[in-house]
Amino acid sequence: MPRLLLFGASGAVGKALVRLLEAENAYTVHGTCRSNRPPLPAERCHRLDLEDFRKLELLWERIRPDAVVLALRGDYEKQLRFHRAVAELAKGSSCDVWFCSTSAVFDGSAKKPHTEEEAPAPESEYGRFKAACEEMMASVLGSRLRILRFPAVFGRDVPRVTQLMERLKRGEIVEYHDNFFANRHTDEMLARQIAFLLRHRPEGIFHLGSVDIMSQAEFYRELVFRLGYPKERVKAISHPADRILAVLSKRDWPEELRITHDDILDHFRS
Repeated sequence: MPRLLLFGASGAVGKALVRLLEAENAYTVHGTCRSNRPPLPAERCHRLDLEDFRKLELLWERIRPDAVVLALRGDYEKQLRFHRAVAELAKGSSCDVWFCSTSAVFDGSAKKPHTEEEAPAPESEYGRFKAACEEMMASVLGSRLRILRFPAVFGRDVPRVTQLMERLKRGEIVEYHDNFFANRHTDEMLARQIAFLLRHRPEGIFHLGSVDIMSQAEFYRELVFRLGYPKERVKAISHPADRILAVLSKRDWPEELRITHDDILDHFRS
């Protein structure tokens, strides 16, 4: 059975992907974590610090992965060095490398949705970091690097949702922008899309997310309502000018792997 090494298996995206791949039984999945353990057997769960390059090399030699998914979080400088180390290890093998990036690589050009063929235009520190990772790893791996760009991810166990629930339980009013437009995703559908890509191994850059866009305030009103609270708990505020941060795809995805905001919100229906 092919071996997959998932860096960041205890994060929201990592956990969803682990659960799906374990159920499909198409890969022997190994996952790394720092503290929280992912839903994997102990012998396939590996605690790994971003600065422990010797342990990384030993882990690589032990597993000899056929595919690698990078879904890490943490200090940007440490991550950048770690991603370079992984890219150099992968260069000496035949494995595919899938890097989880972000719609924020376009946050310096937030006037329209962006598709796969457009060059990154980051402004935020996070966007610049992810764009730097994309560029660095592509310089090492060439076409063997696959880049997965996606927007904010939602799910019942995702921190942005659990933190929202805590605020709502405390009776807080939450503020969101009515002139910030974006697309969004769920952890479960993102995992399904990544699993599809792992099976078919296409090359290039992939924009993953809802096929439609919605204002932040409107989306959160609907989300809050589905979580059991009145829509009035959301207060609309505005940026000085409209902003759009959405990654849309020109690729021909199967219908069952397309998602809309209605689908995302139905994910939270009581």
